[in-house]
Amino acid sequence: MSTEDLLRRYPFLRTSAGLCDEVDAMHPSPVKICHRISENFTSILPNMLKLVKDSPLKKLYMEAREDALAEDIKGIDFRGGLLLLPSIFKEKIEDFIILGQNNPQTPYPTVQLKAQGLKDALSRQCQSVVNVEGIEVCSCPSVDEAFIAAFCMYFVFNMAYPGYLKKTLTFLQRASQTSRGMETKSCR
Repeated sequence: MSTEDLLRRYPFLRTSAGLCDEVDAMHPSPVKICHRISENFTSILPNMLKLVKDSPLKKLYMEAREDALAEDIKGIDFRGGLLLLPSIFKEKIEDFIILGQNNPQTPYPTVQLKAQGLKDALSRQCQSVVNVEGIEVCSCPSVDEAFIAAFCMYFVFNMAYPGYLKKTLTFLQRASQTSRGMETKSCR
């Protein structure tokens, strides 16, 4: 079944909540996947950010953090961690998240930011669209929600991770498998 047919048949998959709920139905756990990712990723975030080498994206992250109000720093750290995660594994974020209006021509889930730049995406909520096979699947109010929705699409659409993001997505999968010390069933 093509992606278009699947979305026509199951319109709830056009929302990030629908995608997360579908993963939760496929791989039951006492804690929802979006909360597991958020909790677990937040707990390792300080150590993970120390591993990030100097890069233009890290510089943007640091600038956004310095310009932010105290109450916005937690969100900036979370979004920054997600955007910087591929660089830890020597993978490129440009293969997963793109800026602008160009429709990505890849069969894999891709986050398309509607912000003016990555600094805007880091420092505030910015409209994002998740595409797969060149089709706009869902719209999200923030890059972190879009990142998690794109991750969920790999399970909902039964897709293998692409080689160019395999380490990043495998790490995120492992972060989604435990919650408060409880091991859950593997998603793959």
